[in-house]
Amino acid sequence: MLRTSIKVRQDFGSSKFVCRSKIQNFLHLDSHCIDYRSEAHCPDRSREQKIPVASLQSHQSTSPLPASNEGSAPEPVRRWNIAALLIHQVLFRIAWIFKTESVIMPAFLDTVSESGFIRGALPLLNRTGQSVAPLLMSDRLASAPRKAVWLSRTTFLMGTPFLFLSFSIWCADALLPEWFAFIFLIAYATFFCLHGVNEMAASTVLGKLVEPTVRGRLQAAASTLGTSFAITLALLLLSRWLMAPGQHPFEWIFLFVGSAMMIAGVWARALREP
Repeated sequence: MLRTSIKVRQDFGSSKFVCRSKIQNFLHLDSHCIDYRSEAHCPDRSREQKIPVASLQSHQSTSPLPASNEGSAPEPVRRWNIAALLIHQVLFRIAWIFKTESVIMPAFLDTVSESGFIRGALPLLNRTGQSVAPLLMSDRLASAPRKAVWLSRTTFLMGTPFLFLSFSIWCADALLPEWFAFIFLIAYATFFCLHGVNEMAASTVLGKLVEPTVRGRLQAAASTLGTSFAITLALLLLSRWLMAPGQHPFEWIFLFVGSAMMIAGVWARALREP
């Protein structure tokens, strides 16, 4: 009985070993079969993996580069447009610094009315005018054949609210009544509606007339020159104008801003748009 049980165990162990060895041999053969099918029966597999790379390289070498606007105008015209846009941006920045939203405009409003509600309405009118007006006029600008005309007109019209304010101060002998604050808010909102459309037109003209490789340098040069001239003029002129009491300084400040804006608008007519 004991010998029979030992023999059964040996047979069971040997059969278990045989089954395990068969499974390992099967897996080994199956792995060889996989390698055989992938390599022997598919000799062009590596070639097929290289074909997309070669075709991509050949496509990149033979495909034409995207067309740019470098050939849309002769070289003298392109240089003239770059110079005209540079002068326009310099004049615009000089005018802009004389109407800073954090100092000049609130200071003038305080000489007319001390209402906190009216001062709090300035940022709201600012953001609303710059957002809603471009949204309403974007289709008309896109369909306009000459974008530079929009840039010129909007820049010129941006000077009219400040000339109106300067003229009003002069007519009132620098003693504007308190109800004039509401008229000021209307002029303020009108200015920023025009400014929103002007920014949209300026970006469109810049993309149409100036090559992509020059736009960054143009913007950097306009910012550097415009800021330098604006700070210099502010130190020379504002220090004199602000010595006068009441609303008298703002008569000259707004006159300067309106005049510089209109000059920049007239200068934008010099752009040669194809």
